[in-house]
Amino acid sequence: MAAIDSASGVVLLETLVDPGDVPIHPDAAAVHGLSADQLAGAPAWPLVFPVLATVTAGRVVLAYGADFDHGRVLHDCHRYGLDPQHLADRGRWD
Repeated sequence: MAAIDSASGVVLLETLVDPGDVPIHPDAAAVHGLSADQLAGAPAWPLVFPVLATVTAGRVVLAYGADFDHGRVLHDCHRYGLDPQHLADRGRWD
């Protein structure tokens, strides 16, 4: 996962995320090239999300796969009982 300020190019967040007990589907691994072994030991969503929420506060989130990424953020927040805050608003994604 990465967040980059589109105006300056400054990297605001760059990390892998350990999916925990959620298996990585082979089709997904083929797209992003990451295996469960490569993600083991990376921070879990509850540690990454507060940083993501902070660096995106007051910003529009631009994402190539905005529908997918928005859904993933909501799913993982609900999975861990986290408030998705401003990232729940689909209107803040483009």
